[in-house]
Amino acid sequence: MLKRIKNSIGLRKMVIFRKKTGIYTEIKSKLPDNSSIEHVAYNNSSDVPAEDLIGIKSLLSEEGFKKILRWWDRPNYKLFATKLNGEIVHFGLVIICKKGDSLGMADEGDLMIMTCHTSEKHRRKGLYRVNLGYICSNWKLSKWAYINTRVENIPSQKGIEAAGFERMGVYKYFSIGRCNVHIRKCGD
Repeated sequence: MLKRIKNSIGLRKMVIFRKKTGIYTEIKSKLPDNSSIEHVAYNNSSDVPAEDLIGIKSLLSEEGFKKILRWWDRPNYKLFATKLNGEIVHFGLVIICKKGDSLGMADEGDLMIMTCHTSEKHRRKGLYRVNLGYICSNWKLSKWAYINTRVENIPSQKGIEAAGFERMGVYKYFSIGRCNVHIRKCGD
């Protein structure tokens, strides 16, 4: 219990990126046949066919799946998934921001790409960057999409940059459980 409390308190650092939306850019995966990739977007979990819901659940822990479902059924959340041969192999949960969301930088309608996950057996095939590119290319209601990742998550940062996002800098915040005090700093 003490270890759990200790892990929930601390100074955290995130690297934040942004990319203009609504501009089509073709991003290819490392797969030999990119035509087998299919993109789907869902407004809430009740729109999802049962086999896709099971596919999303298989990518996450039980607790992680419950958290995604709680967020996803809110009105300003969407889930963008990538299918390979009919199987969901990657997804990204996206918030359509209200003014001032996303660390105080976003305008109304901008995107904050949150939780992304690729199945273990399909990692390092470029599906993360393909889905990020798809999300940004097909969103025409705003100017920017934002995404962040932990400073130590280098593979994620490489995928984000490969999808055409520009690095804005390091964002610091102090957290105690679910409460966060933001110390905004852009630039390294």
